[in-house]
Amino acid sequence: MSSPNYVDYMVRQEQYKDLLREAKQERMVKNLEPRPGRYRVVAPWSGAQLMKWSSTLQSHISGKETGTWVTWKSN
Repeated sequence: MSSPNYVDYMVRQEQYKDLLREAKQERMVKNLEPRPGRYRVVAPWSGAQLMKWSSTLQSHISGKETGTWVTWKSN
């Protein structure tokens, strides 16, 4: 027959292993969740930059500024 101390020790050891398994599973699930990254900084900047570039290109095409685009359009 096992001593009560040994049984308690074995129960505690199994509980500890269960906690480790739960923690590992939680870490794995957390790694699957999307995390805020650089896109929160880059996306607004790149959107604003694209708008500037498109308006500059549009102004060149419509002939509001002098340059090679106006010459190209007039031909």
